[in-house]
Amino acid sequence: MPTTPVLTRLLCFFCFCFFLSESASIFAQGKSKKSKTPSQEAPVEAAPVVAPQIFTLKNGLQVLLFEDPSQRDLTLRLNFAGGMAADLQDKEGTAEMLAEWLNFNAKTSITEVVPPLDTAQTRFNAAATPDAITITLRGASNRFPTLVTLLVEAASAPVFLRADMETLREQVLTRVLTAQHSVEYLIDAMSARVLLGDYHPYARRAGETSLSALTINEIKDFHALFFLPNNASLAVIGGMSKKELLPLLEKAFKNWKSGVIPRFPDLTPRPLPQGIYLVEAPKARYIRAGRVIAGLYTPIDTTKASDSTAKIFPATVFASLGAPVGAFDEEAMLQTLPKPEKWYLPNKFATRLIPSVIAPFSGFEKLIGRIARGENPAQDQMPTDSTFASRQSEDERRVQAMLDSVHIRAELLQSGLVNNITPEYLLAAPQRVKATTFSDVRETAKKYLGTARLTMIVVGAPEALNPLVGLGVAQSRVVYRYSDALEPIMTFEKTEFNLQEIVQKHAQALGGTTAVASLQSLVATSELQLSAMGQKFPGSIVTKHKAPNKISRILEIPATQMLQALWCDGAKAFDKIEMMGNEQPLQQRQAKEIESALFDAQIFPLLSLHSCGFTAELLGKREGQIVIKASAASGTTKTLMLDETTMLLSKIEEMRQTPQGIIKSVQEFRDYERVGGVQLPSVIVLRTGPGTLIGKTKYQLNPDISDNEFLPK
Repeated sequence: MPTTPVLTRLLCFFCFCFFLSESASIFAQGKSKKSKTPSQEAPVEAAPVVAPQIFTLKNGLQVLLFEDPSQRDLTLRLNFAGGMAADLQDKEGTAEMLAEWLNFNAKTSITEVVPPLDTAQTRFNAAATPDAITITLRGASNRFPTLVTLLVEAASAPVFLRADMETLREQVLTRVLTAQHSVEYLIDAMSARVLLGDYHPYARRAGETSLSALTINEIKDFHALFFLPNNASLAVIGGMSKKELLPLLEKAFKNWKSGVIPRFPDLTPRPLPQGIYLVEAPKARYIRAGRVIAGLYTPIDTTKASDSTAKIFPATVFASLGAPVGAFDEEAMLQTLPKPEKWYLPNKFATRLIPSVIAPFSGFEKLIGRIARGENPAQDQMPTDSTFASRQSEDERRVQAMLDSVHIRAELLQSGLVNNITPEYLLAAPQRVKATTFSDVRETAKKYLGTARLTMIVVGAPEALNPLVGLGVAQSRVVYRYSDALEPIMTFEKTEFNLQEIVQKHAQALGGTTAVASLQSLVATSELQLSAMGQKFPGSIVTKHKAPNKISRILEIPATQMLQALWCDGAKAFDKIEMMGNEQPLQQRQAKEIESALFDAQIFPLLSLHSCGFTAELLGKREGQIVIKASAASGTTKTLMLDETTMLLSKIEEMRQTPQGIIKSVQEFRDYERVGGVQLPSVIVLRTGPGTLIGKTKYQLNPDISDNEFLPK
């Protein structure tokens, strides 16, 4: 399978995280950038609908020409698949930084290449969305050669100067931090996490930590990976014909070469449990708000255009619930926010059912009070047949009016190209609105809006939960706490046993102290698959342990000619890296990194923390896991989790400083099997921002291993 230099660098980063942190990394978008809808950006034209002419240039760039002589100006809209959802784990904000850089460069470029009389008429804007980065350029039609040259240079060869990095980082960071102080931002961001999962690409957000960790090389890498002509589409809106346009475009784009198109990350929703999610925002002490949501994401299936799951009704019908839900107490000033994901600009999902209420806290308490009494506003106050028919007709006219706009139609079709959604399906939206029946609405509300599915989100100081306790709601639901940076706040229940008793039970679960003590050497061979940037690479890891503190580990990924090795003889530790035939010098670890190697050398780390320089602290119990913190004198910490039922190790987490910034690393242990009298995991999962490594593992117990095996080669 071919790999690009950028992907190779990402794979190297994955293995660097694994070998130096000794427990590879985990998840760490959705971004919260409120953007104008197309209807705000471009008024609906009264002109006849313009059907696009679609053709492809020699370098793979797909062109959508909307030949419209009524347009006074020329619009060029270059859309690249791969937006904020493609940001690497712990590098959220990369796509936004790239868009900011393109806008920054354009200020200079326009004044240099556009004649002074036309400069004020020329408009350039680059923007990042979850699925794409779009460059829009508008100017005088008679300046087409100048405009297209400006567009090609901006997209294919942007200038990245280190001197500009901090200025642009500060601009994006200021915008992000300003948004994060908004209650609406916190509720929207938490809603995305609840419906999609903490680490879903559409739910992760840029923040101070991720933006501060970004380097100029990572922004360059993102650009090189996604800004390819065969990964883009160009919409041209103006009075030019295809005969005039095609030779000009071929000439302008001839030096921009195609490349290997990256794949999108996994977008499978993994919703969080129903419950109460408290976003603790001390700065918003006097601004408390709440939302009640119920959600569903359904992948688009364009082959079932008439099927209810493919209809637009989740985005339109639930809007009609707004008046009934919000009208039960006018003094509460409730504002209902159905949140379809810009259904006319689709992402990977057709439906996003989030009938919700965001309100000053007094109104939220009243709504919760109704739920506590067994009522369900979303189901109990359905619109009448006449109300539904009126709203349906209104929505059908509104949808058709938007599709009649050439600018919105271009934006819609380009978004469809990114998400493999056909123009026929997208342009049939008014028919799907019309095909929706009131029965569809009732059945959907009944199926998805039951009280048991409702999740409550509260923003404010911790005492904001007190009214819910008084209503009897908080007692019957699990409370999940998050900081205003949307990081989970770890709260723990007391454990039934103390630390010493837990360690003893862990040893017994492994097979007993005698069986554990008899295991003096171990060879673990893992046949693995590394998934990075949508590609999959087979490989292997061979790990050798020898008590009390020796380890060697060799990772090989043949497709990338990658080899990573670790050796530790109990006193010194060394790392070796080879990538695409290039071998880096052998590196000896510093004292702090040796601690991690000694920790990883332990066959059963919880039973021998003291021997590798760590002390244990029992934090408590959380979601069925017993959590133990292991700390070394240097400040290195690791979090070990035991399954409460089996008392076997399920996970090791660590935050670690790397050349790529601070990363969260996680090693998961699954599917334990009895091997020679002890329990060992048959599946080990390693997660980092760039990828996930899953290995099926087999073991040799007490083989004869020479001490030379733990010396660098």
